[in-house]
Amino acid sequence: TMSGPASVKERAPHGRHLAERSAGLMHPRNPYKANPPDFAALARFDPDFAQHVRPGGGGSSQIDWSSSEAVVALTRTLLWQHFGL
Repeated sequence: TMSGPASVKERAPHGRHLAERSAGLMHPRNPYKANPPDFAALARFDPDFAQHVRPGGGGSSQIDWSSSEAVVALTRTLLWQHFGL
């Protein structure tokens, strides 16, 4: 059995192939490689980001990665919430 945080595969059962592929493309020290951000939790603290979050499969939340506004909002909220920038 696995201990510690859930793997990307376990946290994204609806898109395992995409989650595995994405994790494989990330830098080894990327803090989100094995533990992707919780979009719903981030949205509770950032109204600008919240407008880009939509329900996803398996009870998760998602954003439209093709929307530059959504990606910018995600970047801003991650820098603010996780790095204090």
